[in-house]
Amino acid sequence: MTLIPYFLLAAYGLKLAWTGQDYATDERARIVDWIRAAVATLYAAGMIYAGGLKFLLLSAILYTPGTLLFLLARRERKETIFRPFEAIIFARACGDHGRRMRRRLRAGRRSHLDLSPLFLVTWRRI
Repeated sequence: MTLIPYFLLAAYGLKLAWTGQDYATDERARIVDWIRAAVATLYAAGMIYAGGLKFLLLSAILYTPGTLLFLLARRERKETIFRPFEAIIFARACGDHGRRMRRRLRAGRRSHLDLSPLFLVTWRRI
């Protein structure tokens, strides 16, 4: 459960060190932090991979209520869910995944995700 936030935090630290944001004068500290963040990101990605898809999907299910609360809070403040740039990234990621899944279904190959009838109905409709 905690590996996903750890991975995201490490990746964000890596991004900050890479761009040099908040490192006005100390170049050595930026390099040291970049190395630490890179190791942490690789470690978290490896641990998520080692945990397997079953636990990753379980984590996603458990994070769903928090996501719904986030969406409700954004709606209450009359804000959009995604900024324009974020919406483009999200649409691109969903589109790529959808195309891969449709190709797999047409080829008759089943993946770990198409075991659910709801999932099959959803992707065949697209």
